[in-house]
Amino acid sequence: MNSQLGQSWIEAGADLGLRVATPFMLTTEAGQSLPFDAVIYDFGSTRGMLLMEHWDETKAKAATENGYGYSCMDAFRYERGSAIEILRDWGWSGAEAPPAWL
Repeated sequence: MNSQLGQSWIEAGADLGLRVATPFMLTTEAGQSLPFDAVIYDFGSTRGMLLMEHWDETKAKAATENGYGYSCMDAFRYERGSAIEILRDWGWSGAEAPPAWL
């Protein structure tokens, strides 16, 4: 089931053409499974940005060690301009050309 944060990024994905998965389970090389609210591919780090609504040091460390960026943020009501601002801050990391709106 999607969290409110995940649902907001699903809306952003539909509007902006993003690749989003929510919820997302990160499985580490050690076999540990860590749940995140969402992953936004092609932004932040080479593997994407993992999102969590509540700060967790273990998750942040695992994200970095596994090639992801991470962001801890409150759930929000989707607004196109705000989402684009967040995405610009994270930066494009996709293999293809970035979207025109970026």
